[in-house]
This record gives sequence, C-alpha cells and structure tokens, in this order.
Amino acid sequence: MKKVVFVLSILFFAMTVNAQNLNLQSGDLPKFDWGSPTEHNFGKIAQGVPVTTTFEFQNTGTTELILSGVKPSCGCTTPDYTKEPIQPGKKGFIKATFNAASVGVFHKSITVTSNVSEQPVVLTIKGEVLAKDEKAVAIVTPEPVKAQLVVEKPVSTTAVSSNVNTVKISKTVNVLFANGSSTISAADIKALDGIVTELKTNANASIILNGYASKTGKASVNKKLSEKRAEAVKSQIVKSGVEAKRITVASYGDTGSTGDLEGDRRVEVLLLQ
Repeated sequence: MKKVVFVLSILFFAMTVNAQNLNLQSGDLPKFDWGSPTEHNFGKIAQGVPVTTTFEFQNTGTTELILSGVKPSCGCTTPDYTKEPIQPGKKGFIKATFNAASVGVFHKSITVTSNVSEQPVVLTIKGEVLAKDEKAVAIVTPEPVKAQLVVEKPVSTTAVSSNVNTVKISKTVNVLFANGSSTISAADIKALDGIVTELKTNANASIILNGYASKTGKASVNKKLSEKRAEAVKSQIVKSGVEAKRITVASYGDTGSTGDLEGDRRVEVLLLQ
C-alpha cells in the first residue's frame, strides 16, 4: 500500500510540474507596465528633511505578479512596496524615502526582483542635498524613461564628483570587496563586462570610478585602500580594451561610510553618456 501511495505522489508531482511548464510555454506570465518613470529626480533638497517618491506599476500579464525582493543600494533609502500578489489588471507600488542626511549629489538605486523575469528592474532616485544654511529649490520633474534591466548587483552609493552634473549617468554598477582587500571577484569581473561593452559601443561614453572603504580602521589606511580598489577596477577595464583616458578615478576612503560594512567596501562605477 505504501508503494502505491508513493507512486501516486510521484505521478501527481510530475503532472503539476508539466502543467506549470505548459503555462510558461503558452505565455501565461505576469508583466510589468510602469505607469510612472522608473527614475525620479528630487532636485535640490534640504539636509535632514526626508523626501519620498512612489513608483507605480500595473500587472498587464495573465497571472499574478509577486515582488520577491525590493533592495535599496544603501541604508539611506527606505523602501515600502506591495507585499501581496498583484492580480492581472491590478496595480502595485514601490515607495522610496531618502533620508537626506549627507550633503552632496546622490544617485541611489532600488533593485526589484519578481516572478516576471530572472533579471531585476532597477529604480533610480537622484538629486542634491544642500547644507542647512543653503536654500533648496523646487523639485524637478524628470522626463519619463524606460525601466532599466541589469544583471549587476547595485549596492551602496553616495555623493559623486561635481562634474557629473553636466552629463547623464546612464548606469551605476558597484564592485564589492572583502575586508581589507582590493582583489576583484570573478562575479564582479563579469558584471563589468556590461560597462566595457557600452564603452566599446559608444565612443563618447566614459566612466567615473569612486573608491570607498568601510570605517573599520585608520582613516589614512582606508583612504589608501579605496585608491587601490579604484585602480584595480580601472586596470581590469583597461585590460578589457578600454582606453585609460576615458576613465576618471577618485577615492574617498571612509568618508562615504553608511554603516553597511559590505556595501561600504566598494568601487562605484558610473557610466556617463
């Protein structure tokens, strides 16, 4: 009797998997339709005054859409989102609140994973935080842009060099390092391939490499470590066939520390178009 029950269980499992595969093959899938831009520019905002924006979307597919993860690139951004499955034709949201604690230009990302695709959708918020004695201006409304699908793993980002105000940052990738290390992992070398491809495709594109370190030792040591990390990423990109003159390197030591040790040990790669 036990053998019969076991065999029937196996057959039921096989039939269930086969039915799921048939649904996938027939195009029975959820689908994102973003009703708002996936990049939001807060403009110039006051230090210490949190700002919030909401990204809305609709499930235009034929099965329920499930958000499996909504991960901000740093602790300075707090997300809220639709937790329950979004049925076909229904709407969902992802709300991003930026704490505006640090003065300077910011460009943050929120990585959204779901059952729509293996590739995540990356939402972006940006702007400039002014010191308390400066005057903030009205929020800038950006032009609509398409969702950016990437395979890189964006993590913590902070203020970047002032010269990026005159260009468009089309992609941000962060290379993570182990504690005290400046060696690039195989996974991050692969992630840089996308940046290299874009640079080779667009002769006018360039990149900025911002090196950082976590605040776990002396500031002087952390500054030198952030320099080594940025130079290691530059060397890897040059080795892939990109001219060194198209790469700008900067290092900030532990000045951009957010308390996220893993995220602070990084090189921020900004692709400029």
